[in-house]
Amino acid sequence: MPQGKISQKNTRISIVIPKDLKLEADKIANNDGRSLGGWIRKLISDAVSEYNKSDTSQ
Repeated sequence: MPQGKISQKNTRISIVIPKDLKLEADKIANNDGRSLGGWIRKLISDAVSEYNKSDTSQ
């Protein structure tokens, strides 16, 4: 896939966070062996999975 292009199954989002928060998040992501984007993607994926588990158990 050409650089700058994303798969048809993906979408981009844009967020604004304080610079100091980004620096701290970068540290956590790096300690987890991930890029910041990969770490955020994992957080969202984990939260959605957890939500779906609790939603179906009611």
